[in-house]
Amino acid sequence: KCRWYLEALGLASDLNADACFEAWLRKVGDKWNSPAGRDVIWRMRAKSAPGYLVRILKDEKIPAETHPRYVRALDFHSGPEKDKALESLLDI
Repeated sequence: KCRWYLEALGLASDLNADACFEAWLRKVGDKWNSPAGRDVIWRMRAKSAPGYLVRILKDEKIPAETHPRYVRALDFHSGPEKDKALESLLDI
């Protein structure tokens, strides 16, 4: 719930974002889609994070007023994973 703690975790993981994100996902399993989990995904810069951001955006249980922050998070990604995630938004 602490914005600064989230940022500290993000900064610490940036150099090994993929490995850190995969380790976190293994630990939380199917429980990634919680308010805290969505915050972690919002901050992560791992290659697979854009796909999770899209899953959040497509989840009808997630309030639409929170969508802009997840769309903005996509701006911090690049590469084919981001492109694929953005293309999948067209299926909404």
